[in-house]
Amino acid sequence: MKAIDRHRVSLSPPHKDADTIPHYLEHIVNQPWYTACPNTPYLIKAGANSESGYQILVTDLESTWYCSGDLEIIRNEKKMYNPTIKTDEFDHFVSLLHAQIATYDPNTVYTIKEGKNETVSFSLKKNLEIYPFEWHFTLSKLPHEDHLQLLRHFLVSPLISTINSLQNKYSVLLKRHQQLESLYKERAPHSDLLKFTPFLDDPPLWTKSISIDELKLDLFPQLKVEPSMQHIYGMVSQAKFELKYEEYVREQRRVRAKRQAREVEREIGRESKKMNKLKLDESPAVKKGAAEKKRLLEDEDELPTQEQAKVQKQGGGVKKKPIKFL
Repeated sequence: MKAIDRHRVSLSPPHKDADTIPHYLEHIVNQPWYTACPNTPYLIKAGANSESGYQILVTDLESTWYCSGDLEIIRNEKKMYNPTIKTDEFDHFVSLLHAQIATYDPNTVYTIKEGKNETVSFSLKKNLEIYPFEWHFTLSKLPHEDHLQLLRHFLVSPLISTINSLQNKYSVLLKRHQQLESLYKERAPHSDLLKFTPFLDDPPLWTKSISIDELKLDLFPQLKVEPSMQHIYGMVSQAKFELKYEEYVREQRRVRAKRQAREVEREIGRESKKMNKLKLDESPAVKKGAAEKKRLLEDEDELPTQEQAKVQKQGGGVKKKPIKFL
């Protein structure tokens, strides 16, 4: 069976207006991006319809790959990859294909690999009841100008639009909140007004860069929709933990190095004191002083005590006890 040939598609000509989305991509404009393979940095946008066939975009934000197939290609590839699946109408099979490639499915096994000649292979496998479903796509790399155009239309522009929409919603909510505060101040009793704390807008909160670990999943339920988003969040959290752990290890090493340096300094100080003491003991002045001190102690031992001197004055010396011989 012959492989299906796919031609490389360029998005620049014949579109004169750079801001115009190519007509063959209009069917996937509203399709969501998703990350199919957890361990690969690819985003996928895909879709299929009974008019133009399927279109697939894969990007790692540095490059973009694209492939498309009309209805005839879909028929041929169905015979190649899914000959056991039978449908009453071909449109139903196209809808089935769209459901498999348009959104992420945790029960589907996805594979993305970079091939030769700047191509990327995208494969998926899933069991549909008792029938296995699989498909293999080969995507060609788009020129850099087309890549930038796609990022602008499908990533940057939607993000900017979302930010503007959020800012507008925030303005409306803030105005409504201020109205409720004014109404509350008019109707609340004096005792409650003493405990009332007005809402203070914090502009830096809306302008600073929020890190991923500041986001609370209970406040952003959309992060729970796709398991791929959970994986991204987990990867970032793991990277943050590893970074903190590396900083902790480096800090522990610095503490141990400082402790060892202090121990070495103390040991050097103790050795220095011992050496100084030995040098003093060996000096002539110290030896002379020690000899004089020893002589004075010996002279003190030879002097009689007061009782012995008194006995000697009374008569004659110290009486010695007689020695008894057995």
